[in-house]
Amino acid sequence: MEYISASDFAYQSQRLWARYLCKSQDGNVRWLDRTLLMPTTDMGGVLPERIAPHVFQEIYASGKNPDGNYWKEFDDTGARFNLFERVCERVPASRPWLLKEFRVYQREDPPPVAHSRAYLSSFLAERELMFLPARAVRALQHLRPRLYPYLKKCAVQDLVEAATPETLLFLMAFLHEIVWWAKGRPTEDIVKIAEDAVSQFCESLTKRGFEDASEIAEAIKLPMYGAVVSIKYWGDRSPPAGYTRTFYNFPPVPLLIKDTPEIRDACECVHAAGEDIHEFVDQPLPSRYEALPGLDWAPTTASVKAATRALVSGILSTHKEISAEYERDLLCSLPITNSYSPTARRQQKNTDRRYSSPTRSQVRR
Repeated sequence: MEYISASDFAYQSQRLWARYLCKSQDGNVRWLDRTLLMPTTDMGGVLPERIAPHVFQEIYASGKNPDGNYWKEFDDTGARFNLFERVCERVPASRPWLLKEFRVYQREDPPPVAHSRAYLSSFLAERELMFLPARAVRALQHLRPRLYPYLKKCAVQDLVEAATPETLLFLMAFLHEIVWWAKGRPTEDIVKIAEDAVSQFCESLTKRGFEDASEIAEAIKLPMYGAVVSIKYWGDRSPPAGYTRTFYNFPPVPLLIKDTPEIRDACECVHAAGEDIHEFVDQPLPSRYEALPGLDWAPTTASVKAATRALVSGILSTHKEISAEYERDLLCSLPITNSYSPTARRQQKNTDRRYSSPTRSQVRR
């Protein structure tokens, strides 16, 4: 496999974005030309067939960068618009498929760890999740030593199999954070997870039925692996750029769970019953859990079991939901009526009247 430059990776990611967009709209490239060029103030607008330029057909064929103000509005003002941003307003799920965020990890030196931390925070906030605290992880390992390896395996597998740009970036950012904290200590387990995610993502392009999937996947795989290697060897020296302990009590593996008061209370309960029990002495248990008589910090056996069940089921369900993003990812559609429905045909007839006398500037890009 030959080395691919940053510009070549950008070219391939532009092709990938166009194929994702086309696939998400049932392969109707011409329908993209007629709808996505319209201002988002007219979300139901449709350009007549005779004046709609073949913008998306050209991008699909040539891999032209959509992220630029190259195209003129259809209002005679001469103003230009950014096609990528306009499309993302209508099809938000297409934004990460340009792989813009991934390119910072392909530089000779990884970005500051604060960059990865910002992405982790964004990923968690959008889904209302949190990392299972390291102290709760240690407690689960102590309380359920046979169950914990299974829990870890299932959680990691679901993250890897999600095979979306968002989850791939999440695992890259998580690897960066772990390497930064490890400062030279072994991180092979997390590196393997990131490599598996790259492989799964590239394989998913063919499974999704993208045109030229194998060609694009083969071209982007090596630089993606290279980014993992770069973080592995040089991520620990990334400058902190205003470092704060944002992820205090950071877990050793990416175990995610819903960020709710109930889950936080369950974490406190299992922590009080784990090996780090000394850290919890003199801190009363959350009121939803029963304490031993005279020891308001020590949970009963029934409380520990209930808290453990809450965490295990919460982790498994959260990661299954993330894994399901792969299946949901192409279930996006434009906020307009299907072009073959009677409603759409009536709408098109009215739109044709509105554009019955197109000017030269309307036809010209």
